[in-house]
Amino acid sequence: MDNTDIKILLEISGDMALDSQPFKGVAEAVGISEDEVLHRIKNLVDKGIVKRIAPILYHQKTTFTKNALTIWAIEEARVKEIAEFFADYTHISHVYERATDAEWPYNLYGMIHAKSTQEIDAILEEILERTGPVPHKVVYTVREWKKTSPNLEYLLDEKM
Repeated sequence: MDNTDIKILLEISGDMALDSQPFKGVAEAVGISEDEVLHRIKNLVDKGIVKRIAPILYHQKTTFTKNALTIWAIEEARVKEIAEFFADYTHISHVYERATDAEWPYNLYGMIHAKSTQEIDAILEEILERTGPVPHKVVYTVREWKKTSPNLEYLLDEKM
């Protein structure tokens, strides 16, 4: 990854034009052709540096106004299976595995989004039908204080 790739990443991490050639503005800002931008993005995807380019939907501004962090104590032998199930589940946006210790056995986390707390509860029942009885906790969001994408300028600073 060179400085041109970094400039492209910074450009595509912000607001982009909603038109038929969204990468034309990126190319102009970076000072290369649109074809070169697309070629470089494809390389970044192929290398696993970029997962995907997609619009960000602010679910709180839609009908999905409720969410809850679910915290699960999954036995090690089932973590991959359950994590993949969570990752494929439509209402779950984030799935993380984290370290445990003797006082905190919870190793898998998932964020559920729904239209009501009753819908979240129904989703949890569906999940438990698939996983069987698993120790877990549910923490409903009361208020969102901050939600942003990582600051790429900070993350890429050492590469610039």
